[in-house]
Amino acid sequence: MAVRSSVNDRVTLVSMLSPVSTATLGLESGSFDARNYAHGSRFLAIFNIGVMTEGTLTLSVVDCDTSGGTYTATASTFGTLAAVTTANDDAIQTQAFEVDPARPFIKLKTVETVSVTTAVPIALSIAVIPPALV
Repeated sequence: MAVRSSVNDRVTLVSMLSPVSTATLGLESGSFDARNYAHGSRFLAIFNIGVMTEGTLTLSVVDCDTSGGTYTATASTFGTLAAVTTANDDAIQTQAFEVDPARPFIKLKTVETVSVTTAVPIALSIAVIPPALV
């Protein structure tokens, strides 16, 4: 029996940074163009960070008016991203964000605020929820 609101069939998960294991953790995903999705869609950034043995990572959602321009922190975010350390590693963090129509290009970033020298597994994604499910 088909279920009209089946989440698996209706929510789009976009891989922004394929799973990678790296000690270079100042990472920035490729560009996500929110104009490709229906007006009224909702967006959720997903940061999947593996076990860390040292260091601190700061996570953020950034936007820009062009795909190749200068990205800055997205103005409308919902929820708080905690700095990732050895105390809270091996976790998934999420942050909902609203797209500014004048700045529709989105990237997900990790910044080393305390040096990390051991490889850590990381994957970054965006979930797109269509307006019909909101």
